[in-house]
Amino acid sequence: MRYDSHCAPVRQIDTGYVRTKTGLYLQRLAKPRHDRMGGAAKPDTICGDSFSRGPGTMPSTYDDDTTARMTQWVTDHRESYLSSGGARGHIMDMSFLGGYRYEPMLLLRNVGRKSGKTMINGLGYTQFGPEIAIVASKGGADDHPQWYLNIQAGSPVAFQIATQAFAATWREPTGGEKEEAWTWVIKGNPLFAQYRQVSKRDIPIVLLNPLEEIPVFRE
Repeated sequence: MRYDSHCAPVRQIDTGYVRTKTGLYLQRLAKPRHDRMGGAAKPDTICGDSFSRGPGTMPSTYDDDTTARMTQWVTDHRESYLSSGGARGHIMDMSFLGGYRYEPMLLLRNVGRKSGKTMINGLGYTQFGPEIAIVASKGGADDHPQWYLNIQAGSPVAFQIATQAFAATWREPTGGEKEEAWTWVIKGNPLFAQYRQVSKRDIPIVLLNPLEEIPVFRE
């Protein structure tokens, strides 16, 4: 795995996948880790649209147990997406958080503005006209996710949906177009309405424009 300098790796739990009647593979929800004294372990900080417990970074949307599950879920999802070449990880079950059972996910590749290292983040997405909309929500936190700060700083951008990857350009909608994008995003994933409500910041929406197709992402 590659992380920004402030990030720490999270231990893996092999949760496996469940095949549905429609043939889709959905990842089982990981159980929270426990420390040696039998109490729930504190979630580690990870990169991407992460769920950390640093000062001012995590809203009261989730309790400690749910935060720990989400932290592990984000790590497991990213690693499964990458290791399978996109055969797994595109469609995920988010109903345990209040989302839909079938949520589409992509991988976003960017470069750390401080470390210079390649970062790959798993994010939900919505089709918005000819563009792909992603949300810099960070679970409703009051600070921006690292991937958003990286692309703002000029990082090249690429994304992978299932087994296809593309170089991309990006832009941020404003005004009425941004509100229209929010409507589409929330229809696709109601969790974003909750994140927008609890966050003190104006959460950015990023619109990705695919260019040429490129090889799928690897570590």
